[in-house]
Amino acid sequence: MKRSLLILALTPLCVHAAGKRSGRFSPSLPTIQEEGEQKAALAEKQPAKVTMSQETKADLIAALHKDNAEKIEKLLQQHPELLNAPLHGGGSLLNLAAYHDKQKVAAYVLDQKGIHVDQRDSDQMTPLMWAATKGNSDIASMLLQHGADISLTDRFGKTASYYASAYPAIKKEIAGYERQRKKQR
Repeated sequence: MKRSLLILALTPLCVHAAGKRSGRFSPSLPTIQEEGEQKAALAEKQPAKVTMSQETKADLIAALHKDNAEKIEKLLQQHPELLNAPLHGGGSLLNLAAYHDKQKVAAYVLDQKGIHVDQRDSDQMTPLMWAATKGNSDIASMLLQHGADISLTDRFGKTASYYASAYPAIKKEIAGYERQRKKQR
């Protein structure tokens, strides 16, 4: 009797290999096909992998940490493909500038044609999420002005607004952009 109760308790959470759901709780579970579609959609939004020398990568990251927009400009003139290239943790130059609060680099990069304002890193975090997480309100403001999508979620389902909870100024600005977006609909 106990064994059959255990089986019945687990049955509602099953997803069949054919991709069909079963049980009353299964609507929240994605099918195998849906998971594949979600991964494919995310992969399409990511720029192609770029190969770069370790020296170029080191120069780019050193210039970023010094907030040296002039050096970044020179490197991007020589290697324009590095603008959205994944550097550290899958994050682009803009992701890292937002994370480390490098305002000059962020401002320069945001003004470049072809910048992916919402590029995600390996945790599906966008530059706006990193700016919100770190309390970098000036960069968060720049990103919002350049059209950063406030509705995107990371791999945990969290938005930039969630990450801004500890920083009222950023939370307020994101809320303002949310209201504007709703009015435009």
